[in-house]
Amino acid sequence: MAHCATLSASEEPLPATALSLRACHFDPCFLWAPSDARAAVVTWALHVFIAQLAATIQSFEELPDDCAGDVLEFFGTSPKESELAAFHCSSLVAQNWVRAVLAAAVVVGAITSFHEKIT
Repeated sequence: MAHCATLSASEEPLPATALSLRACHFDPCFLWAPSDARAAVVTWALHVFIAQLAATIQSFEELPDDCAGDVLEFFGTSPKESELAAFHCSSLVAQNWVRAVLAAAVVVGAITSFHEKIT
């Protein structure tokens, strides 16, 4: 979330993270991270993508708040998470980075699955 906020140049500061990360750590593949951590990032990116997509669909915006919340919860995203994602991940650069994380997850998952089958 902090990286997306940086990409979105948000005025709202986020709490400092305990980790000191470099630019290479934000490569969408996250191959440096353990598989559990990578899965957590991919899950987060999926929730952010759903919130970003919902924000661009006119019929979704017309739903009453409780109905919109139910739809987001169906996809595993809380209304608070989607609000944070919409605020901190609003720029086109941040949206593209989230999509790149999801695309990389598909590729890494396919390669990992293929490698497991041949070994």
